[in-house]
Amino acid sequence: PIIMNVMTDRRQWKETLCIIREAGIPEYEFAETAARALVALCRYGQIRRRKTEPPTQFDDINLSAAKEVLDAAINRGAKHLSQAETFRLLEAYRIPCARWATVQAEEQLASAAEKVGFPAALKVDDPIRALHKSEVGAVVLGIKDEAELVEAARQLWRRFEGASLLLQEMVEADREVIIGAAKQPNMGHLILFGLGGIVVELLKDVAMELTPVSRSEARAMLRAIKSAPLLFGFRNIKAADTDTLAELVERVSRLVETFPQISELDINPLKVCAAPAAPLAVDARVILE
Repeated sequence: PIIMNVMTDRRQWKETLCIIREAGIPEYEFAETAARALVALCRYGQIRRRKTEPPTQFDDINLSAAKEVLDAAINRGAKHLSQAETFRLLEAYRIPCARWATVQAEEQLASAAEKVGFPAALKVDDPIRALHKSEVGAVVLGIKDEAELVEAARQLWRRFEGASLLLQEMVEADREVIIGAAKQPNMGHLILFGLGGIVVELLKDVAMELTPVSRSEARAMLRAIKSAPLLFGFRNIKAADTDTLAELVERVSRLVETFPQISELDINPLKVCAAPAAPLAVDARVILE
């Protein structure tokens, strides 16, 4: 590709630009803009030249369970899935989630704790009143026993009357990543991978690919972020199970390809430990069209 960064005498500015434009050459006033355009053109060429690889066809996906979750939300006119619905959707696609249980009343706390175990986190499961849970005080972390659980539930119900709660195991991990998807007009979904937690907003260290994402493309996404050494091993940090991470990127791609009514999907954070421990989704959200 050829582009031009024009720096010339102001008196000859219009004449120079006319000559360049008549030749069909893109021209830019600032070098920084020209450089970004050149990078984009080179990247576009790489995409056009890449070898196509058929996406993995997973035979362990529960399509009917996933469809049931989405149909129920659409039929009631919901734009956001609840946390419980989101986890059921992910589990239908065999995306591992931290142990969880829903709680509607105080008498359900004991059975939920038996399923999840301690230490645990208790969250308000209301995507309207508590989309960003930590910011509105809709989560209690580090619950160590049933007495603390009862007190935490009462505290949350005082603030969020009638809310459904979600009890979830606390997962210890030294790394967090995000896997996301966002629908693009006339282009399918854009799949995103990067460092997770609040770091994704701070550093924006992410890689993106359009669906369908193949296994080799998913692996390339893992290596494309600047923080890749944190996943593949660096000094005393042991390598994560990057094969499983790449597979999960593919599974998210298959999910939004199959259900285009999903406008946005974010798994953040996906807790990552040293291999062979499997990554676990701790928080996730789904927005429907």
